Amino acid sequence: MPYRVLDDGQVQYYPDVQVKGLQEIYNFESISAEAEVMTAEKQLQSVHPTLKRMLENDAYNTYCVDCKINLSECCSLNFGIFICHPCALEHQKLLGAGISFLKSLASAEWDDYLLRFMLYGGNKLFYEFLNRYKLDGKPLVDKYKHVALQWY
Repeated sequence: MPYRVLDDGQVQYYPDVQVKGLQEIYNFESISAEAEVMTAEKQLQSVHPTLKRMLENDAYNTYCVDCKINLSECCSLNFGIFICHPCALEHQKLLGAGISFLKSLASAEWDDYLLRFMLYGGNKLFYEFLNRYKLDGKPLVDKYKHVALQWY
């Protein structure tokens, strides 16, 4: 997993997140990636404007908070975080809706109540919380069933 060591010795697992914008992320040059890019751009067009702003204004939200590699495609409303589709499947399989209630970014059924969960959360806040309790990098079940995340 890519990472960089900061001046104070801490490891940051979100490489280049602060400097990349959505336009740069979706601007691939290779022809083989065009189909994937078109799908991602089409999906981004159908995202609720509030969520789209969250993705554009905070690059931490652009990438999955769990794997830190894939682009976010889903949300876990319980934690107010953005995750990719493969990690969402793991949440569904290992945790269930009681621990991680998932919703697709492209879903048309976003109301103010559900959006509030996301507005109060976000990947950066969650990532910092995980680091504070030394939970980042732990197996999915150990991390999300930890007593600290029940409080979160």
